Amino acid sequence: MPYTPPAPANPEIDPDEAPSGTVKKNRANPISVCRKEWPYVKPKEQRLDCDEFPFASTKEGSLSANGNFSVRYIDASDNRSSGSQLGVFCQQTRRLGNDPFWVYSNPIPDDRDEPPVR
Repeated sequence: MPYTPPAPANPEIDPDEAPSGTVKKNRANPISVCRKEWPYVKPKEQRLDCDEFPFASTKEGSLSANGNFSVRYIDASDNRSSGSQLGVFCQQTRRLGNDPFWVYSNPIPDDRDEPPVR
């Protein structure tokens, strides 16, 4: 049987990303929860983002978590920086869309709002 080369990749589609629209929906879902829980917060004016866990970029995001996810408004630049770091981690470790990874939390005993000492 003669060799048939694979079809050229579509540069618009990343094969390692979640299915089309999933990440966007995983982000929209927690935002609606933040708005419901904290209706008085003005995120744009206060420079806040609604942060979610599990991460929106994972298949375990809020849509597939059966209500078992957490949200909180946090500083927008911190949230975006963390998201960028997650993207770098996935790229540098060559983690594909369905590759597992662990997230360990390091809670602060006295004050959960204080950043960890580095």
